[in-house]
Amino acid sequence: MAERARSHREPPLAPSVSRCRHHVDVCINHLRNAHSIVLNEDPPELLAVELRGTLDSLGGMVGAVYTDDLLDRVFSRFCVGK
Repeated sequence: MAERARSHREPPLAPSVSRCRHHVDVCINHLRNAHSIVLNEDPPELLAVELRGTLDSLGGMVGAVYTDDLLDRVFSRFCVGK
């Protein structure tokens, strides 16, 4: 049954994989830092910064976080004031 499932598997979309790989790497780094902060009993503010970084990277991967660069690209195509 496993062999049959493998033979019907669709290949992942290359652009999606390469785009997401960066975000996943950043998330993993933030989570490792957060884990270290918890183990060392560092201030909770440092943990919050790492968790926020994780959430921002996940949001960037799914399109929920808008960076200034993205907004500049979108609004450069509009002519405001006409």
